[in-house]
Amino acid sequence: MRNVLRAIAVAAGVVFLLGGVVFAGLPIQNELQRNQVVASAEPVDATVLSTNVTHRVGGGIDRNDEADPYYSVTVRYRYTVDGTTYDGSNVTPPGATDSGTDLRKPTRSAAESFVDDYEVNSTVTAYHLPDDPSTSFLVKRTTPMVQLAIPAAFGLFFGVPGAVLLGLGLGVLDLGFLRR
Repeated sequence: MRNVLRAIAVAAGVVFLLGGVVFAGLPIQNELQRNQVVASAEPVDATVLSTNVTHRVGGGIDRNDEADPYYSVTVRYRYTVDGTTYDGSNVTPPGATDSGTDLRKPTRSAAESFVDDYEVNSTVTAYHLPDDPSTSFLVKRTTPMVQLAIPAAFGLFFGVPGAVLLGLGLGVLDLGFLRR
């Protein structure tokens, strides 16, 4: 019976630890990696080619089980790095939730207010990746470390019990109830 309880504790511990990695480790690693990409991006002058605001439905389910409406912002721009000209349309950095031509704003006025900063034919600052100048974005936005607290809490919620169960199952921890 004791060996069965230990095996169950080890299996549950592994499942909980994996849950901690999935719920905390992967999202945190993704955001930290994106922050590093943003920090290494180099500024370049870009010319705005076009802007657009489009009403869309989707991107999540609200409390009433109806698709969430939002306004998608598109900004197309052109820039030159080392004599090569590139066209870009990423508003936010690669890997961001609102990446590429789908920057989401909750209202039309918020979307139009954002687009007002990007008049057609105006010169703006874009940022390109040093290793890949064809990858660029307009808004140099990173995730504040405090926002990573939520996935970290989920990781602890799963990881700590997983470590305890694994320790009990492997005999590293002994709380007395697995002894005869």
